[in-house]
Amino acid sequence: MNYYNEIKQELINNEINRKVKNYSITKSDLDTYYNVGKMLSEAGKHYGERIIKEYIEGPSISVLVKKKLMKENYYSQIEEMAQMLKEQNLNIDYYPTNFIVQNDKLYYIDYECNSFMEQYSYHTWGRQYWY
Repeated sequence: MNYYNEIKQELINNEINRKVKNYSITKSDLDTYYNVGKMLSEAGKHYGERIIKEYIEGPSISVLVKKKLMKENYYSQIEEMAQMLKEQNLNIDYYPTNFIVQNDKLYYIDYECNSFMEQYSYHTWGRQYWY
């Protein structure tokens, strides 16, 4: 028996097995990174089409109006918001279902935003739904 040749062959086989295993791992990594890159590239083509909203716990203004639980603070916040938006020449949808109250702070949860038009302002159109 030639121990030298057998030991040499065993080491060569081990090295080959290791390279094959490393190749499989590397190939799997490359496939994964390629697929993720492809998905990110595809998603980038649709940038801005989808918006992820954060859930805000709390009642809507429409619920508070219905239950007669409105606070003066909510009216002052919407008045301030409406004035700020008017100064920026913007309108939002002032319908009460589009506003949530959390910790006494008013949050606009709709993403509609348009150029200012007096007929759709808070004072002309939206206010009537808040009382």
